Amino acid sequence: ASQDYPNIQPTLDLNFAAVKKLDSRITFYRTTIGSYIDENGDYRWASANEPRFDHDEVTHESKGLLMEPTRTNLYKNNHSLKTANDHANMNYVLNTTETTAPDGTFTATKVTGAGWTRWDGNNGLDLVGVNFTDTFSTSIYMKTVGTSNINVGMDFGDNGNATFSVGQEWKRYSISNVHQNYGGSTKFIDIVFDSASGVYIWGLQCENGSHPTSYIPTSGTTMTRGNEYAVIDGEDFTDFYNPVESSVLAVGTMHRPAAAGGQLNIFHIGDDNEDGHGVFRENGTKDVWYHIRNNNNTPSGGDLNPSGFGDWDEGEEAKIAIAFKDGDQAISVNGGNQVTATVTSSYPTQTSTISKMWIGSHGTGSFFEGTIKRIAYYPKLLTDNQLN
Repeated sequence: ASQDYPNIQPTLDLNFAAVKKLDSRITFYRTTIGSYIDENGDYRWASANEPRFDHDEVTHESKGLLMEPTRTNLYKNNHSLKTANDHANMNYVLNTTETTAPDGTFTATKVTGAGWTRWDGNNGLDLVGVNFTDTFSTSIYMKTVGTSNINVGMDFGDNGNATFSVGQEWKRYSISNVHQNYGGSTKFIDIVFDSASGVYIWGLQCENGSHPTSYIPTSGTTMTRGNEYAVIDGEDFTDFYNPVESSVLAVGTMHRPAAAGGQLNIFHIGDDNEDGHGVFRENGTKDVWYHIRNNNNTPSGGDLNPSGFGDWDEGEEAKIAIAFKDGDQAISVNGGNQVTATVTSSYPTQTSTISKMWIGSHGTGSFFEGTIKRIAYYPKLLTDNQLN
């Protein structure tokens, strides 16, 4: 079949998944360390303001630039996984040398004995900041000691019960729900083992949110991972940007479930959300949106919502192509679901307020949550067929 593919080259082509490093024109921000999975499937740590290029922990496929909003691990000692508040036949070996943890260290705990174990605000783990109204997500890595899979149950004080079949490879298991006030108890997570042969465990994490995010280590205190975002500005921006007409391709995979709210910007061209052009998952519909902003207002025709694509849900990749110039806007998602519009007034062209490209935010918020595979900028209005 004939194709109307763009015959011009982008002036900015950020292929994060293929290159796995940051273009020198980009300034990246995160105030703390962050974890990611490398090309061998192992956990690694990125320093403050160092980007994370994530991989699938099973296939080791490169996913691109990992970007997440801030979260806090509420367990203050998530490697000291020993508790006395359980059945007497449970036995623990801290920092076992029988196996390496997912980050390559000997920091895993070996648990043997059939029964249940409980982690709460006692016994040195010091779970803090938990209430009975918000949704919390608790996660832990597990693998069996023996060669047979065993069933492991997890619950929040008899709320949010789930049973998992744990195998011989490290895997992260999680539950998300509102913690049940269990007779006034401060307990938060029970884990029930149905086999005495044992399980290795590592990296207990509890965070306030509807789903777990990347692993946050703790040692004696809660730890917070800061918001992540990146920007291109100054001459690095003006060298590739055409204020008259533009097209942008953005490819990203969402990590936040559709049931969770919030505006999540994969990119924004403009100094902040009050001016410029942005592409994001919209808070209410959970659809992909493109909008124009001029002095904190959206002109008529400035919102494009390709609703035929549906929710941009957790684990779903969206290939988003947009084109814009004064009076002519278009968006296409995954080669279709196209929407066009005419904007005849209040089109943002002021270079004083459009002097940056933000990646993973709109400058001051709407932080993206997922991996960004590629962003390419064309200094020309591509046709509708070329967008598809």
